[in-house]
Amino acid sequence: MDYNCACLANLKEWNRRVVSAYWIAMLFYMLATGSNLLYTSEDKEVFFRAAILLPSIKIVIVLLLTEIAYRNLKDSLLPYVLIVSGNLFAAIVILSIYEKTLILIVLLFPLFSSVFYFDKKIVQFASIVSLLTCIPVFYLFQHKNPFTEASDFITILALLAAGSVILLKLMKRGLEMIKKIEIMVQKEQELLYRNKEMETMVTTDALTGLKNHRAFHEYMDRLLFSNSSEKKQIQIALIDIDNFKQVNDTYGHHVGDQILSSVAAAIRKGLGEEDFAGRYGGEEFVVIFRENTMKQCCRKLEAIRESIALLKHEGMDGKAVTVSIGLNEFTPDKGKDFLFIGADRALYEAKKNGKNQTRIASDF
Repeated sequence: MDYNCACLANLKEWNRRVVSAYWIAMLFYMLATGSNLLYTSEDKEVFFRAAILLPSIKIVIVLLLTEIAYRNLKDSLLPYVLIVSGNLFAAIVILSIYEKTLILIVLLFPLFSSVFYFDKKIVQFASIVSLLTCIPVFYLFQHKNPFTEASDFITILALLAAGSVILLKLMKRGLEMIKKIEIMVQKEQELLYRNKEMETMVTTDALTGLKNHRAFHEYMDRLLFSNSSEKKQIQIALIDIDNFKQVNDTYGHHVGDQILSSVAAAIRKGLGEEDFAGRYGGEEFVVIFRENTMKQCCRKLEAIRESIALLKHEGMDGKAVTVSIGLNEFTPDKGKDFLFIGADRALYEAKKNGKNQTRIASDF
């Protein structure tokens, strides 16, 4: 999922949460006013109708319209609709509990809910809507409660204005922190990428793309160390291009480089994901097998040898080259040097007995 899709998915999720929060708030309102029904000194039927039934019906209508908007409007527009719905919700609650002046503070809740979107435009919109809602709500509230004073209106306006300023300042600070974090993450990613590039350059043979001499020894040391407890099968094969000096002398080093690249590609193609291939030096390649039987190793190496022998090289007038291969298997009581020496000895036997063949150290 890309960044834009992730933002849209997150916006949709927050829209749903806000709508759900409104429904929960309505239930709390009904529970609170319902409990007051038990203790009110007013006529219970009048109180039920004025403070519970009619406000609840109005709130349900507002929330049902909000649900319709949620299902039909674009996610990017819905936060503005939810803010308007929240202010209508607050207005209904305020005008149904007009005896308590403090209830006017409910107008702050839609404003505070806007901060969840972490969007400056949405917070500014919520601030304006809350301030505009405050004027008719206070007028109707004062009409119902004559003990309300102008200072109450000024106090609520001041709270709304102060809340708006604080939220916008927090938003600005939050965005600055996010920007700093993004820059830090970007720099860290760039550093990791450069380190990865450097590691690749240090451990990869530039001509063939295979691991180099250093990488082979590092990998082999790690593998043998871990194998001291796991006791898995490990084999090593040395692959040497036959008569390669003659190829360089006859056709030039640029053709020799092409041959090395082609042979490396054939080796890589013939190995499995768990196998290691590297250029040991010159025209010699090394392969490490993990969790293979000797029979499986021989099958892979023979397939590689035969595929190389079938490759026709334009730089050699359509001729092919061959490779000789020496294979040896690791034994727990012998070390890395013995393993490599055995493979080298098997390679020597392959060269001595006609080349273009695979020999196994345990055969002699």
